[in-house]
Amino acid sequence: MWNVKFLCSIVFFVLSGYVSFAIAKDATTVLSEDKRVEHIVGEKRGDISTPGLREYGFWERKTRYGSVNGEDDVLYNSSIYAWYETSDIRNVEDYAFVLYRTGCSFISALDASGKEVQGLGVTRQHFGKRIVFVHPKSEIDSDDTSPMYGSSDNQPLLPHYFMEWGVAPNKFPDRLEKLYGEDPPALPRLYVRAGSGSPAHIENPDRDTAVNHSFRFRMCLYRTKDILREVDKQTFIADPIDCFSWSSSFIYNHQEKKFESPPGIAPVCRPEVIPSPEKRWEMK
Repeated sequence: MWNVKFLCSIVFFVLSGYVSFAIAKDATTVLSEDKRVEHIVGEKRGDISTPGLREYGFWERKTRYGSVNGEDDVLYNSSIYAWYETSDIRNVEDYAFVLYRTGCSFISALDASGKEVQGLGVTRQHFGKRIVFVHPKSEIDSDDTSPMYGSSDNQPLLPHYFMEWGVAPNKFPDRLEKLYGEDPPALPRLYVRAGSGSPAHIENPDRDTAVNHSFRFRMCLYRTKDILREVDKQTFIADPIDCFSWSSSFIYNHQEKKFESPPGIAPVCRPEVIPSPEKRWEMK
């Protein structure tokens, strides 16, 4: 049987939220964008009291990256830039984001007979534990024990430490800017960035292999006081101020030799077909 765990160590670099290798500037193509900005009038959003909150927004972008070597290798990424702004710097820690995710990352390949096989052989860190990268139902997406997106167990006294701010709020950030925990912001405006990871086609002399993503996301803005420090991964936190949903579907067609974006969640990620944990490494 093909060693999927070994393959995962090879493709680990494409699973982070942002592409982390050198890319030619002219080889980056924005495939689609969706942006929504909300301005708060008064001290409430619906039935929720929102003192000091002046604006918030969500900006989702799907991008194709060409490699620097000029060959046909490409990577894809779906990412979101979510921000809020308060009327005073004293209110800037009163709000935070929580991300929810449904779906999975899976490996596909052609076997010796040319038949496509699939397996849930990719792993990730989730609530402090290493798990197979599959979320059959909507779950809070967090690497550590806090549901707040962008927080870290290394900074328990300042959950907003790794939230970012920048000097060009109307520009989609494509690199790390200033961290709230290291530099006080010039404006009472903070943001987070979240990425789906980067599916990739892998040139393999033994097998035609790809890492695929099929996800649905929902990024929600909350009052910080409504977010519990530790929650079960299945728990949905009630009373968000607002949420923004989007999907990320990049699945490699081995016959056409290209990535496609079919709607919905791929069958391999659905609850009724997901194998037991001890069998999730198998390709079939």
